[in-house]
Amino acid sequence: MSHLLSTLGGSSHSHHVPSPVDAMSDDELYTLIMSIDRNKDLIGEMPKIDIMGSPQVFRLKPYALAAKYVWTDCQNEVYTMQLVHQHTTIPVPQVRRVIPDRAQRTGFWLVMDYIDGDCLLAVWSKLGWWRRLQVVCALRSYIQQLQRVPLPSQSIPGPFDGTGSPLPCLGGHFRESSGPFPTYAAMAAWHDEQNHRYQVFRNQPGNGTYFWRYSKFDTSAPLVLCHFDLHMRNIMLDKNNQVWLIDWAFAGAYPPWFELRFLVL
Repeated sequence: MSHLLSTLGGSSHSHHVPSPVDAMSDDELYTLIMSIDRNKDLIGEMPKIDIMGSPQVFRLKPYALAAKYVWTDCQNEVYTMQLVHQHTTIPVPQVRRVIPDRAQRTGFWLVMDYIDGDCLLAVWSKLGWWRRLQVVCALRSYIQQLQRVPLPSQSIPGPFDGTGSPLPCLGGHFRESSGPFPTYAAMAAWHDEQNHRYQVFRNQPGNGTYFWRYSKFDTSAPLVLCHFDLHMRNIMLDKNNQVWLIDWAFAGAYPPWFELRFLVL
């Protein structure tokens, strides 16, 4: 999967910053990953809200690197991060390597730059009104930039990995592996079907007989790139107060209003 890290080329917004990992072989890097102390090197943990388990992201000491464990193929996440890095000024971690997990034989280790900072959820209550306004303005700019990123296909919704094939949609209101949808209209039809199924369920004996009024899925806006998981856990402030966006696993081509459904500050 390492070939993904060079498929998009360069641009005025992207350049390769040298890293110690560049000189490491996959074997050397995997040895470094296996030396992780899962208690001391865990980053992003928030015990009060991590009731479903802590994020599997670790610091790769002594380097300014982080390793994120993903259970499934992460080609779409890597490709999207590169696309954002190429076409926008949005700060995103630079992906250095993708290493298959040799122990589980199913997952992958996504090695990227370590961000020295805090997630917005942890520091929001400590920020003054002016700093909060700056964060909001930065996020507004980021969303606008994402919506201008050229998509691999203007007609295929959901995640993409550069192959041109539709992929299952993840996150939000999608069930696990919803799709893939070959067209925008197919995704809209799926949503309308889910609404209808819910109405049928509500009107089973004992559930009442009132049918909620709902509109058909709105396809009037074109598909744009959406992060689709843009909540305060995935927004970071570094030591220079720069706003970063992380965790692009759910990103894909969706109507622009999809982005706002999960953005809460």
